[in-house]
Amino acid sequence: MSANFQEMLLHWFGVHINWTLWYCLFALIVGAVCYRGIRFSLQLDLTLLMFELGVCLLLALIVFIQAGKTGQLTLLPFTLTGLPQHSNLFVGVILSILSFVGFESATTLGEEVQNPRKSIPKATVITLVLVGVFYVLMSYVATLGYGIHNMTAFAQDAAPFDTIARHVWGNGFALLIDFAGIMAGYACAVAFLNGAARIVYAISREELFPRWLAHIHPTYGTPTNAIFALSGSSAFVGLGLGILWTPIQAFAFLGTVITLAALAIYGLTSLACFRYFSKKRRTQLEQNSTNRFGWLRYVLLPWLSIITISSVLVGNLYPPPPAPLNLAPIVVLIWLLLGIGVLKLLQIHKPEAIRHAGRLFVVDETETLS
Repeated sequence: MSANFQEMLLHWFGVHINWTLWYCLFALIVGAVCYRGIRFSLQLDLTLLMFELGVCLLLALIVFIQAGKTGQLTLLPFTLTGLPQHSNLFVGVILSILSFVGFESATTLGEEVQNPRKSIPKATVITLVLVGVFYVLMSYVATLGYGIHNMTAFAQDAAPFDTIARHVWGNGFALLIDFAGIMAGYACAVAFLNGAARIVYAISREELFPRWLAHIHPTYGTPTNAIFALSGSSAFVGLGLGILWTPIQAFAFLGTVITLAALAIYGLTSLACFRYFSKKRRTQLEQNSTNRFGWLRYVLLPWLSIITISSVLVGNLYPPPPAPLNLAPIVVLIWLLLGIGVLKLLQIHKPEAIRHAGRLFVVDETETLS
């Protein structure tokens, strides 16, 4: 976001202010918004979301109209024959998954919503479906707008949507597209910080992290110390890697790390779903005439997820991607080993806290699952 803002100011207004200053300013803004409370964050995010959606859908409409007039509406982008030579489909999959990471953030707000057992699953599924449709639509628009045979140039373009918007409706519309991209980065940062802060708070409340991270603001009800700690560590990592490499390289590296870790989590979640319902809940579900064991939901879909995720992981590990992305799997592995080490230490020194935290997330055996 900060690097794009630097480029946007330089391109449109001839003002050059180094991205590191914008990074610090945006980090303060995001931290302050999250500090103020989830309702305030949500209201601001929804306002910006409506602006982003409006601008993007307007671009889609214009591209469709122009493509229709010139007879360029085609389904070729949905086939593999449209891939440029020497392209890496698995890297593309990683980038697409990175765009989805965070759809499950609603699950971290279970203690702050009414009727969470219905609201949270519904919000998660609706988000995944709507965002998926929107991403497919805009990817198709980008391909049509840039030209199906110009994908190599598309990949080398630092701001392809800016190029498309300028081509279809001039510089003013391109500026709106650029600004919408900046706002999307802001909304993403707020969502990540809100979700991560509540995870850190929940772990700290169980005394598995330092207790001071579980402090709650008396007025806003937000985990302020967790927000401060995450904002500070994020600023340190982001500025450090951005200066060491470039902001775009740092973003690609961190995005790959996040995606590989998220894929591992999603795979383990699918495995846990299969094991839990096939081993522990199958008999109970089959005895309930209104809620029988679903082979599609509890067996086929989890294993389809596991197989797909495994193939994506293998495809990104071999052949190794170029530097610095080749370091991402190593970082994920080290992070995983550190996590296992911390867990083992906690099991030795705080076994009761571990057992209590585990019981918090066990579904009541007497409940009927929808």
